[in-house]
Amino acid sequence: MMLHVPTLAIVAGCISIGFALCLPLSWRLAKAVPGLRCLTLGMAIAGLSLFLLPVYDLPLPRFMLLVASILMILSGVLSWYGLRVMLLPGRPPVLPLILLMIIHPLLILYFSVLSPLVAGRLVVNSLVLAGLALAIVVVLVRSRESSPAVQWVMAGVQTVHAVLLLGRMGLMLLEDTLQPYPVPYVLIDRILFLEVVLLLFITALCTVILVAERLQKELTYQARTDPLTGTLNRRGYQELAERELLKASRSGRPFAVLVADIDHFKRLNDTYGHAAGDMVLQYFCALLNRVLRQTDILARLGGEEFVIMLPETPPLEAMDVAERLRRTVQDTPMTFQEFMIPITVSIGVAHFPDASDSLDGLQAFADSALYRAKKSGRNSVSDQPLASEPHSTPLPRDDQPAVFL
Repeated sequence: MMLHVPTLAIVAGCISIGFALCLPLSWRLAKAVPGLRCLTLGMAIAGLSLFLLPVYDLPLPRFMLLVASILMILSGVLSWYGLRVMLLPGRPPVLPLILLMIIHPLLILYFSVLSPLVAGRLVVNSLVLAGLALAIVVVLVRSRESSPAVQWVMAGVQTVHAVLLLGRMGLMLLEDTLQPYPVPYVLIDRILFLEVVLLLFITALCTVILVAERLQKELTYQARTDPLTGTLNRRGYQELAERELLKASRSGRPFAVLVADIDHFKRLNDTYGHAAGDMVLQYFCALLNRVLRQTDILARLGGEEFVIMLPETPPLEAMDVAERLRRTVQDTPMTFQEFMIPITVSIGVAHFPDASDSLDGLQAFADSALYRAKKSGRNSVSDQPLASEPHSTPLPRDDQPAVFL
C-alpha cells in the first residue's frame, strides 16, 4: 500500500490540534503544571503548520511557505520551552530562542522569495528542527521529575526524528555528488511524514502521562504541607516520622523528638493582629531552618505548635540543638511595620529509646517536657516531663482545638 503524503500530513495535523483541544483545562492547571501552556500551544501550532505545507497540490501563495516554516519552528521552540520548565529547575534561557526566531525567518525568506531554492529552505528547516529535537532529548535525559520509562520513550522518538531530518538534509547537500541518487525524494517524504504522525501521537500520549504524574505529585505535596509556613503538616510528619522510627529501631541509633511552642502567641495575635501572627509563624520557621540540618524534619502540628525530629542524634547533642534553636529565636526579633516584635520559644525534648520506643509515646513525653518548660517560666528547654503527665497520650487529632499557653 502506497503512503499518501498529503494524507499523512492531514493526520499529523489533526493529532496535534486534537491533542491541544483535548486539554482545555491546561490554562487552569498551569500553576500546578508549569510549562503546560507552552506545550499545548506548541502542539496546536504544529498542527496548523502541517496544514499549510506545500504537499496538497493546491495553488498556495509563496509567502505561505514562509508562514508554515516559521510556525513549524515556533512549535518546536514552545515544546522545548514547555518541557524545560516542566521537568528541570531554574529559568530556561530565552535569548537563544529569540535569536533563533529572528534568524530563521530571514533565511527562509531568502530561500523562499528573494532567491527561491527548495533545497536551501529544506536544509535550514531540517537543521533547526533537528537541533530542537535534540535539545528536547537533552531535557528528557537530564530530568528526574517523572517516570523514566515515559521520558526515555519520548527521548527515543525525538532522536529518531532528529536522525531522519539530518539524513534528509545530508541527502540534499550530496545531491550533486550521488549519482544515481540512492533514495527517491517521494520515499523520503513518505517516511518522514509517517514518522511525524507517530512522533506526535507518542508525544501527545506521553505528555498526558507526564501531566498526570505532575498533578499527582502536586496533590501529594499539598496534602502533606502546611500552606502558611511551607513546612510539613501533621500528616506529612506522621509519614516521615514513622519511617525514621522504623530505621532507628532496626539500626539501634538514637534520635530525638522536639515539641516547640511559641510563647505568648495569642497575645501577639491580639496585640499586632492576625497578619502579624501569620508573619511570626513564617519567620519562626525560617529561624529554625537556619539551625536544622537537611535531614531533620520540621512540621507544624497546629496553631503555634511545631514538632522537630532529629535523626541519629544522641541526647546531649539533641539538647544542644534545642538550646541553639531557643537562643536563635530569642536573639532575632521580627520587624513588623514600625514594631520590633520579640519572640521566644519553649521546647520539650524526648529521646529515643530512653523516653519511649513508640512515636505516640515520644510525642507525649515531649509534650509533657514542654509543659514543664512553660511552667518554669517559658523561653526554656526541658527533657524532663511533669510528674503528673502520662506518657502514653496519643497524638491529638487535627480537629481538636489548639491550646494556647
